[in-house]
Amino acid sequence: MEENNLEKEKNLEENAKIENNQEKSNGNKESLVEIQQQNNESEKNKSNKKVICISTIIGMLAGAFLVWVLSFLGVLNIGGKVIATTNGKAINESEICETMPMSYKIEYLLETIDKSILNQKYNLSEEQQKEIDEQVEQCFNLYAQYYGYTEEQFLSTNGFDSRDAFRDYMEFDYKRNLAFIDYLKETISEEEINKYYEENVFGDINTKHMLVQITDKVTDKDAKKMAEEIIKKLNKGEDFDKVAKEYGDKITFEELGYTGFDANLESAYVEASKKLENNSYSKEPVKTSYGYHVIYKIDQKEKPSLDDVRDKILTDLGDEMEEKDANIRYKALIKLRENNGLKFRDNDYKQQYDEYCKNYGV
Repeated sequence: MEENNLEKEKNLEENAKIENNQEKSNGNKESLVEIQQQNNESEKNKSNKKVICISTIIGMLAGAFLVWVLSFLGVLNIGGKVIATTNGKAINESEICETMPMSYKIEYLLETIDKSILNQKYNLSEEQQKEIDEQVEQCFNLYAQYYGYTEEQFLSTNGFDSRDAFRDYMEFDYKRNLAFIDYLKETISEEEINKYYEENVFGDINTKHMLVQITDKVTDKDAKKMAEEIIKKLNKGEDFDKVAKEYGDKITFEELGYTGFDANLESAYVEASKKLENNSYSKEPVKTSYGYHVIYKIDQKEKPSLDDVRDKILTDLGDEMEEKDANIRYKALIKLRENNGLKFRDNDYKQQYDEYCKNYGV
């Protein structure tokens, strides 16, 4: 009941307001027309403001996009004067330290350019990334073993601020080597690759050996005599490992495991290993620059296919080419930059780069 009464009171009040408004309206129709016109104008202004605001935002975005495109193409000099472009990307002078001598500037510039090209060209696999990590650890371990360096001492001695900085350098170097292999693919003929495969490639050989080193205290003659004594013991049927323990620190005993044609082993050791039957030892001492070896061949794998070792062959042939031409890796990088559209915008830098190319025979 209370709700119905409240509703009725509200209706009465509303009716009274309507009657008053109607009276005012009948006496002032022109005012209502003016008010309506003003309202319409107000709505138009609001609408126009919205259009202007949206147009402004679109214009700003379009302008920003245009600036980005022009900057990317090297048309605008945002961040400083454009020195060079490669693959459409601008290299600005602000990226080079002003206080550097010009010879250092060109070296730093080329490293910046090479990193940009290589990062675009090579997207490393997980396996390749793992290989780089292993190389990093190997460097730390070698310096620890031979020089007693801690990781921090290694980094400081070689000019790296952190482990990550050294790792970045190793990745950069890894990619440069990939570029070098690609260069060799364009340079070395298929005939040369096939010839090397037939003459040099063999299945990995698993060996161990005893080495009698030639030192200030051990002459060549004495070292050879001891190696011959070891062989006589083996000829009597003594076990290879037991004989190695018997001689202790007089010799070096080492299990090399499987090594391939591209392993860093002296040719005398490799050739002697290839001639041995599985589970047999060398009947004569094998001389290398280290001393005299007694080699035991455990096993040998089948010769790999050409496709499986093509890159390794290219690397070995590249090493042979490098012995004849010490500048070949620089030539490969110069070709890489050329293939990726390196263009200089600054005459001073261009002149320096031309001199750089001449120095490396290009």
